[in-house]
Amino acid sequence: MSLPPRRISPGHYRFTVTLTAPVDTAARTIAVSIEESDPLSGGTEPAAGVTRWAVVKGTEAPGKHSLAWKSVRPTTFKLPAGNGVKKVSAFVRDAAGNVSAPSTVTVTLTVHGPVVTITLPAATITRST
Repeated sequence: MSLPPRRISPGHYRFTVTLTAPVDTAARTIAVSIEESDPLSGGTEPAAGVTRWAVVKGTEAPGKHSLAWKSVRPTTFKLPAGNGVKKVSAFVRDAAGNVSAPSTVTVTLTVHGPVVTITLPAATITRST
């Protein structure tokens, strides 16, 4: 029998979420790993009743009907375009709609532009007299 979620702070519930992602990357699509646990079980059990997972840019939880909520734990996330520091957060939600506090990581994206090499044919000069 699972216990109902217990509120741990305004708007957040008992789930503990851990997001793992690379710190530096040159690729916009990164591998992510989300693990959730239930502190009431000593943190060793998967969080009972989790039905949705979300990985988002920033630290705000997605709205209830957002397409960011997935029914399967995500394994990748596409960073927003542009080089620089990006904040990425993971959330979990249970069937009753209770949302976890965020687990946030900072990722530095450095995408180098393409290198173009142009080779021109050797110039041939002909002179007629």
